[in-house]
Amino acid sequence: MMSATPGQAVEVPAVIELVRGETQPVVLTVSSSWAASGLIAQVIPPTITPGGMAILHIVVSAGTPPGSYPFTLRGETQGTFKTSEDMVTVVVQPSPKSHETTIISQKMRHPKLHPRLFP
Repeated sequence: MMSATPGQAVEVPAVIELVRGETQPVVLTVSSSWAASGLIAQVIPPTITPGGMAILHIVVSAGTPPGSYPFTLRGETQGTFKTSEDMVTVVVQPSPKSHETTIISQKMRHPKLHPRLFP
């Protein structure tokens, strides 16, 4: 599971290992139904050989609502074990509100003393 806030990108390494047999190129794809929510994913590079590594790159747009978004990473090749899948979940956290921090810090710098509270 990976965490992000709106406007960030997440990168997840995908290591491909040879289980048995001959080394064949592996085509990697990612699937999800979250494009309408503002999450776009791609695998870089889309084809690797066992022993190599690819990156699952997920962009979280500024308008993405908080929540959990699962993605399926699929590898396909020729041979005995033709496909393999794994899931990655991105948890989008609410954006920190920078204006709230500013208001709090302004109150801390200029406290108002109420005479009735202090004799």
